[in-house]
Amino acid sequence: MTDTLDARPARMRERRALVAPHRSRPAPAPPLVEPRVAWERAGADCYAVLLNDKLIGFIDVAGRVFVALAGCRYDRAVEVGQSVEFERAVDAVVVATASSGA
Repeated sequence: MTDTLDARPARMRERRALVAPHRSRPAPAPPLVEPRVAWERAGADCYAVLLNDKLIGFIDVAGRVFVALAGCRYDRAVEVGQSVEFERAVDAVVVATASSGA
């Protein structure tokens, strides 16, 4: 039995230099898309407000005042503000929609 054990070749691991594992760079974050706000005339005294081509509200013209309405249906829209500046009325609709989580 001693002859058999001595006859086997010795097994030894080769020594290798330690190398840090290959790490790739993290994938770049996708570019942020700016929300696109637009409006179009929906009637004689009414404008529809669109956010990324999705209807989010309306602006009614009442004399010199712009009334901001949030909602995708005119008959169910809720008044969220009034302004003498059209852009501020549009901003009121966008902010109301963003805060409602829609």
